[in-house]
Amino acid sequence: MTVLSPWPHRFSALISSSFLMAVISAKAESPQIGTVQDLTVGDRACYVTVTDETGETSTEFAGFDICEQDIVGKKVQLTYEPGNIVAEICNGDLDCGLSEAVMLITAAKALDDMNTDSYPSFLNDAEIIELVVGLEERKESWFGLAGLNKVEHPPEVPAELLTYRQSWKRKDPAIAPFLGFWHDSDYSTNRYQISIFPSTRPSHVCVVEFKPEWSLELWNEETQDYSYKDVISAEIFSVSLAKVGSAQLRSPELRADELAIAHTEFGLSETYPVELLPVLNEDNGIKLVAAAAQPQLPPDLPDDLRQTVDEKFAAYNCSL
Repeated sequence: MTVLSPWPHRFSALISSSFLMAVISAKAESPQIGTVQDLTVGDRACYVTVTDETGETSTEFAGFDICEQDIVGKKVQLTYEPGNIVAEICNGDLDCGLSEAVMLITAAKALDDMNTDSYPSFLNDAEIIELVVGLEERKESWFGLAGLNKVEHPPEVPAELLTYRQSWKRKDPAIAPFLGFWHDSDYSTNRYQISIFPSTRPSHVCVVEFKPEWSLELWNEETQDYSYKDVISAEIFSVSLAKVGSAQLRSPELRADELAIAHTEFGLSETYPVELLPVLNEDNGIKLVAAAAQPQLPPDLPDDLRQTVDEKFAAYNCSL
């Protein structure tokens, strides 16, 4: 129930029993906890589409600042306060002189904000240029060595992956270009791998990053066996929730830009399509990986790490 009043606000002079009943009714009916499905800036207010814990979906009025928050796809606790907005009969005319007294969402606190993860800043122009230059340098090295059969040939982009992405493009277009299982030029025993899975949270993906430990077993004079291990490169493993927006993917471990993805060809006698993705890791180092398959766990991922993946995926609303 709403109350029409002259604009600007004269709320204190308009409190009536009918308005108080509307406030009480709104508090009882409006969801206090729910998952935000959409935020839309309207001409009267910010419109928040939220699904409550019973599965009911509704659209609530909110202050315009709520539309600036990063809460789409998140479970939130909502706070309501009485306020005035431009009357619906004004059809968006701010000067029409009428307002409606309504319950407004004034605060939305994320309950599942994944306390262990935070999103880094967007890639700036200099970092994007660095990615593109790094891609070209690493591409030339990979393709050159592959032509001499000194490293694995870059994989052909599989048709199944393209079909998979196309289906997700209809659901969540922002994430589609990044989806897939990607790896670098090293042989499988020392391969750096990234697998990017879709999340049911809009504009989010799950990123599994893995590279096995590379070490040598050396003779130990004291124990008279090969128990001494010389680690050449340590294991890399992470599972993170990444946000995709403005053509960029941002996770706590890495960042990437859709515009830096290279669609090229490789081949000695006959060429085939190749897709290359440069990523900037948390230490600002560049890794170059090629699309090899639909999202999947790294084949050499140890069983003890699989449980971590399962737990994180359940928390991040992703599935294998």
